Amino acid sequence: MLEPLIGGLQNSSYTVTDVAGKRVARLGFDNAHLGTVQTSVLTSARAAAEIGISPEITYHEPNLFVMDFIEGRVLTEEEIAEPVLVGRIIDELLAPLHAGSYAVRDPAIYFDGFLCVRNHARYGLESGSPHRSRIPEVIEVIEAIEPVVEPYRPVFCHNDFAHVNVMLDRSDRLWLIDWDFGGFNHPLWDIAELCAYAVSDETLDRFVLEHSLGPLDEATMTQRLREHRAFKLASYLRQITWCILQDCEGSRSDEDAAHSMTRLFPYEEAEDSYEGFMELAWSRYRALWESCRNDY
Repeated sequence: MLEPLIGGLQNSSYTVTDVAGKRVARLGFDNAHLGTVQTSVLTSARAAAEIGISPEITYHEPNLFVMDFIEGRVLTEEEIAEPVLVGRIIDELLAPLHAGSYAVRDPAIYFDGFLCVRNHARYGLESGSPHRSRIPEVIEVIEAIEPVVEPYRPVFCHNDFAHVNVMLDRSDRLWLIDWDFGGFNHPLWDIAELCAYAVSDETLDRFVLEHSLGPLDEATMTQRLREHRAFKLASYLRQITWCILQDCEGSRSDEDAAHSMTRLFPYEEAEDSYEGFMELAWSRYRALWESCRNDY
């Protein structure tokens, strides 16, 4: 028996049930504008499974793979603002993930959030998006915040660390799913992206940095906070320009997009479309930018 799973915005997923049990089949295709490369997706998903933070891959062929089914649920925005659970996410998912380059056995993408936003913004301008009036500000802010990021050693990252990509199973184990953008990146990107969805305050930002990096003196904390907020801003700008891109060439029907957005933001009545998601991200970006723009 084959049943569609609602929620994926970059791919199509189905539950598959037969005499052997229940699994999930994922179907996806390369998209140059969105930056998805299916060989890299499979490489990342297999590596994450070997690390022990994602379901096992039981079958694969070009553009399709099948994985174990996890009985559980995805997290909510409210839950990822709770320090205890965020600490578990860092310890149980992010720490092994970022130490897991050994498990990457084939080529995987290098993800750059700043470049991603620039490319999405350029495409929005070139395609005549109805939202193109916002793009100059997006590009101006990206150019202002990127230089604060100091040299770093890239690590294996998820690069789409929304709350709906973190699952809690019936035995209280955390899992990380949906590897469309899995690859190498800055070690602070994933936690900053999770904090962006949590709309974290400075208290939570400081907590995640110290939990991830260990005790920091105030000068080092100040620099890490600048980087962390730059990544949070870039995450919001990525959400905004991703919605602009989807409005230009989205592969989902309006009904499918609405179902997916309801899953992403179940308590926000206005977010049942790409434009609704963009407006939410824009308001969050503006609030954060107004609070910290003098740091850039």
